[in-house]
Amino acid sequence: MLCPKCNSVIGPNGICPNCGTYINNANNRENKYLISSKENMERKASEGRSVGLGSKFIVHASVLVGISLIVSIIIALSFTSYVDKTLHAIEERKSLSKAKEYYENRIRNNKTEKEALFEQLDDYLDGVIDMYNKNLMDNQEAKEKIAAVSIVIEDYDTVKYNTDIENLKSSKAAYEDGYTSSAKGEHIKAIRSFGQVSEIDMNYENAQSRIDYEKLKYKGEIKDNADAALEDNTMIDKKTEAIREISEALNSGIYDKNDEELNKLYDRLVEAYTDVIRSEVDKDKTNEQYEEAYNRTKEGLEIVGGSNDKLQECQDKIVEEIVRRALTYAEKEKINGNYTDANVKLVEALEYSPNNAQIIAALKTMVSDLAGMAGKS
Repeated sequence: MLCPKCNSVIGPNGICPNCGTYINNANNRENKYLISSKENMERKASEGRSVGLGSKFIVHASVLVGISLIVSIIIALSFTSYVDKTLHAIEERKSLSKAKEYYENRIRNNKTEKEALFEQLDDYLDGVIDMYNKNLMDNQEAKEKIAAVSIVIEDYDTVKYNTDIENLKSSKAAYEDGYTSSAKGEHIKAIRSFGQVSEIDMNYENAQSRIDYEKLKYKGEIKDNADAALEDNTMIDKKTEAIREISEALNSGIYDKNDEELNKLYDRLVEAYTDVIRSEVDKDKTNEQYEEAYNRTKEGLEIVGGSNDKLQECQDKIVEEIVRRALTYAEKEKINGNYTDANVKLVEALEYSPNNAQIIAALKTMVSDLAGMAGKS
C-alpha cells in the first residue's frame, strides 16, 4: 500500500513513515489497488522488455529461414532450368552446342541433376522408339533424335536405342515382305518373313498369327494338289509337282519332318508315281527306247529323293538290257570289221554302268585285236 502524498509504502498501522499521513480502511483498499496496478505495470514493463527481445529474435530467425528457402528454390529452379533447356535443345535438335555447354558446365558434375536428366532422356528415347514402332516417325528422324543425344551428352549410352531402331527397321521390312509373299502364294517365304518379325515390333503378335494362317493355308493347298494328282493315274506331271511340293514343305523346317498327314500323302503319291513311271518304262522297252526308259527312272529317283526300291529295281533291269544290247552290237560290228562303231557303242553303254566288267573286257579285246591286225600289216 502506497502513501497518496509521497508515494511511499504505508506500514501495517496505516501511517506513512515518510510524511506521517494516516490512511483509513477505504483508502487502504484503494491504495492496495493502486499498489497492485503499479506492480502490474512494472511487471508488464519488465516482461515487455523480455518479450520484445524474444519476438525480435524470432522475427530475425524467421527471416533468415525464409531467405534460405528462397535461395534454395532459386538454385533448384536454376538447375531445373538447365536440365529443361538441355532436353529441349535435344528434342528440337537446335542449339546443340549450347546444350552441350549447359551439360558440361552446369549439370555433369552435379550427381542429382545428372541423374534427373538421364532419367528424362530414358523416357524421351523410349518415346522415340515407340513412335517409330507405331509409324508415327520415320527411321531417319528417329536416328537423328538419338544422334542428338550422343552429340550433347557423350557419356550417355545410346547403343541400346540404335540397336532397337535397326532391329525394328529389319522387322518392319520382314513384315511387309511376309504380306507380299503371301499375296503371291509363296507360303514358305511368307512364313519365314513373318518369323523374322522382332518381339519388340508392335506387329509381332499379328505376325505370329499370320504364320499359323500361312501354314494352315499352305497345307490345305498341298492336300488339294495331291488329291488332284491322285485322281488320274496317267497325270505324271501333276504327280511330279505334288511330290516335289510335299518334299519341299517337309524339308523347309516349317512343318515337322515327321508330320503324319503329309508323310502319308507323300507315300501315296510316290507309289502312284512309281507305277506310272514303270508303265512308261515298259512302253519304252517295248519300243526299244531303253535310253529314254533309263532317263525316266533316273528323274523319278531324283524326284522321290533317290530311295525307291521299285524304281531302283526297274532302273537296274534297264541298265542290264542296255549293256547286253551294246555287247551284242559290238560283237556283230567286230565280225563285220567295223571296230569304230563297236567301240562307240561300248563306250556309250559304259556311261550307264561305270566300271562294268563285261564292257571293259570287250574294249580290251578290241584293242588287242586291232594291235594284232596292225602287226600283221
